[in-house]
Amino acid sequence: MPAYSSVPTHHFISQILLIHLSPNIVYINRNISKVYQYHGLNALQTKHGAEGYSTLAVPCNQFHFEEPAWSGVELMDGLKYVRPGDGFIPKFPLTQKIDVNGIHEHPMYTFLKSQCPPATRVVVQPVLYSPIYTEDVRWNYEKFLVGPDGKALYRYDASVDPATDVELNADIRSELAKLKANVAASPLVG
Repeated sequence: MPAYSSVPTHHFISQILLIHLSPNIVYINRNISKVYQYHGLNALQTKHGAEGYSTLAVPCNQFHFEEPAWSGVELMDGLKYVRPGDGFIPKFPLTQKIDVNGIHEHPMYTFLKSQCPPATRVVVQPVLYSPIYTEDVRWNYEKFLVGPDGKALYRYDASVDPATDVELNADIRSELAKLKANVAASPLVG
């Protein structure tokens, strides 16, 4: 089972990293939620993990209270038994629940948001934090693709499905190819 910890960014140095805002949505109607994206994240991790790719899921409760878990155990049990359920186990680490906007936002998100403009102009109501800024994350499931140097390269809307989105998958493949080329061109350190 993946770790549930503070934001472990030092583990992802020299990798292509997809940071995914991941709630365990409590909606009863699965057609409303985007929990199907967890399966796409597992597929990306399986397909590209050996090439220097990682997913990092970041739970947040700032959007319509969609991440109510009080602990890592409750969150992981929710994923396994409720949403998406059916014994689902993520193949990627999840962080502790953090704020991604407002006065208590995590410094990682302050940095990521400064690197890439918002993926959409729409602000979903209700807004459960303040202050509100134009570069704020708009909703759960928003994603950042981060390069091996730790800088955000791309930002994706919550509607982008990791399993099927052509642009996201092309961006990941392109960045992995660059990473591979840079590793191949680097002299061996002895």
